[in-house]
Amino acid sequence: MLPGESAGNSMDKTLEDWQNADALVYKAAVSAGVDIMGVSNGYAPALTSEPQVHCCMSADVVNYIRSKMNYQGILMTDALTEAPIRDAYSVSDAVIGAINAGMDMVYCPTDLQTAYQAVVDAVNAGTISIETIDTAVMRILTCKNEKL
Repeated sequence: MLPGESAGNSMDKTLEDWQNADALVYKAAVSAGVDIMGVSNGYAPALTSEPQVHCCMSADVVNYIRSKMNYQGILMTDALTEAPIRDAYSVSDAVIGAINAGMDMVYCPTDLQTAYQAVVDAVNAGTISIETIDTAVMRILTCKNEKL
């Protein structure tokens, strides 16, 4: 899981140190054309302007992956059932936060029906834009179509 820290751990490297070590694995994965990249529940202060925002809920982390790493495939959260997410957010807040940050897929919400309804309600209320959903769906369908 990018950036290499999970379960609420905090990356203690500078951006330069991370780019010269851990990031090399992810850059190789992008170069190899991986379809899905997981984004951790850890913290990455070097990648975000909000050091206490989980990576899977950070628009800064997503922007880094999309722009600096030039990754256009599917981004999926780490398990939302892990304690750092489960203990800090409601199911609704976790899935809405992850999707609004730019995650295309959420993995293991603690209650699937609640998560689904939260997304539907957020789209209907304008909290999540239909364009955000459409972009995620297009990435998923494009990946699926390429594999057929």
